[in-house]
Amino acid sequence: MTSTVTEPPITEYRQCSTCGFATPATRERCHHCWNRLDEDAPILDPDVAQDLLQRQEVFLAERASQQRARQRRRNLILGAVGLVLLAWVGWWFYRSYIYTPPPVPEASNPALQMLSGPDVWATSGGDREGSRSIDAPVPLDGAEAWSVALGGEPVTPLVADTERAYVVMEDRVAAVSIADGSVVWEFNLQGAPFASPTIAGGRLYLALRAGQLLALDAASGEPVWYSLNAGTRFGTSPIVVDGYAYVFGLGRLVAFDAETGEELWSSENRGQVGFANPAVTDDHIAGVTGSEVLVFRRDNGAQTYFYEFARAFPYSTVAKDGVIYASSRRYTVAFEETSDRPWWEIWRAGWNQFWLWGIAPSVPQPEQLWVNLDPPLADGFAATIAGDMLILGSRDGEVQALRLSDGSEVWRLPEVGNRAMANGPLTTSDGVLLPLEDRLLLVDPSTGATLDERPVEGDLRDVVVTTTGMYVLTTDGTLTAVR
Repeated sequence: MTSTVTEPPITEYRQCSTCGFATPATRERCHHCWNRLDEDAPILDPDVAQDLLQRQEVFLAERASQQRARQRRRNLILGAVGLVLLAWVGWWFYRSYIYTPPPVPEASNPALQMLSGPDVWATSGGDREGSRSIDAPVPLDGAEAWSVALGGEPVTPLVADTERAYVVMEDRVAAVSIADGSVVWEFNLQGAPFASPTIAGGRLYLALRAGQLLALDAASGEPVWYSLNAGTRFGTSPIVVDGYAYVFGLGRLVAFDAETGEELWSSENRGQVGFANPAVTDDHIAGVTGSEVLVFRRDNGAQTYFYEFARAFPYSTVAKDGVIYASSRRYTVAFEETSDRPWWEIWRAGWNQFWLWGIAPSVPQPEQLWVNLDPPLADGFAATIAGDMLILGSRDGEVQALRLSDGSEVWRLPEVGNRAMANGPLTTSDGVLLPLEDRLLLVDPSTGATLDERPVEGDLRDVVVTTTGMYVLTTDGTLTAVR
């Protein structure tokens, strides 16, 4: 019996007009690109079809190799991103729920505090919270008790205790007896501070521009100690609380031991030097840089919150009942001292950019109680707390009163009598005292109406009111007591 070998049928091919692949002529669609084959396309010569099929195999093998390489790169990138994200989430969880910052070194004399009460004005803000308020009457119609010319231009606001008033000039600081106006002592300075001194525990503390804290004996003017240079430039008064002296400088908040002058801790920040005194509460410190308000915990120095004032230059921080009130050229804002930033804060700038492109929702605002977008336009002075109102004054003489509860404007005095202000408003038991360049104006804190006024001879620099009298300082260095 003879067996017959059947030759397999020869497959005929057509070339796809879309991708150029050889495809069996029996198919209606190209097996590569799935487009319809042209029914009128000629059948390829077997040798040509075979050559085309071989080249197709090489092409497909190279493409598969490239796809595998791209997939490996993609997997490596996704793996790296995943590891970074996992590390960040782990770090955030650790910092938020596990890590406890070490406590700051304890001050050697926790009883050391800024002087307080109606008979002292311990720093330019009046008290540690910067309220610029004092429970003392204003003797605008009083008689001049004494006047003394100190022979130099004052460079910082005035401070006073129950025995002396202290005036800082470019080359020295002078202590003047409030009893008779005699100069009790003078101490020569190698460069005056930017901000007024602070009185605490029988000492006068000065934060020098070069980055040193100086403590003088308030009675004799003898130096008690100089701190080591803190490596920054100080722009604020030292606020002495519970034995610590807190000073804001260029990019740093420094806490000194107020008893010894030792630097206990410091906290770095990205800001420029700020010239508004920090407000210190029981648990937090709030101070300004050139573009932000920064809040720190007092128990460990950790920064807990910041509020940005982009190109707005904040000039005042005041604290009351756990709320921080900060003012700048563009707006005034109130937020709780316990405010915090969300976990996604580091992506705020990117989110905001996507919002500007219209492909993301608007970015939530930082935690705040209210914002007033219509403050005095010019640079301002430190604000004062008058009952339930925050009162702001600008250098060109504009005064504004805002409700503490919601930030709404209660009254405004546009450029009081076309006179510039010499310093910020001051709340007394008789009303709010406005130190204008040529007079002292007392206004009703609830309406802004003028209650009384007193002209000043010479250009006013600052005024302090205590129960012992009113002390008026002019730019030529003349200090006058009115009682």
